[in-house]
Amino acid sequence: MTGLAGAASILLVEDDEATRTSIATFLRGHGHDVRDVSDAASATAAWGAGRPDLIVLDLGLPDRDGATVIRHVRREATTPIPTRSRPWTTGPTTT
Repeated sequence: MTGLAGAASILLVEDDEATRTSIATFLRGHGHDVRDVSDAASATAAWGAGRPDLIVLDLGLPDRDGATVIRHVRREATTPIPTRSRPWTTGPTTT
């Protein structure tokens, strides 16, 4: 479901509102069509409403583990799904 030349339709699934807004703004600023949601139930509903080119997925969602979204999508497609399980950072971190 690619939009403008080179632009992708992206489903962004992130429960932290500030992070979700920041990532969505960045992606939209680069010409992508972004649908952003905050939980697994909304992600599976958005998937059912239209197939994005890419899903950016937080694994730690409030209602279900993000892996349930992956399993749902994988029953029907091989859409790329980059995931994250740690807080986004703006620079190097030490652990």
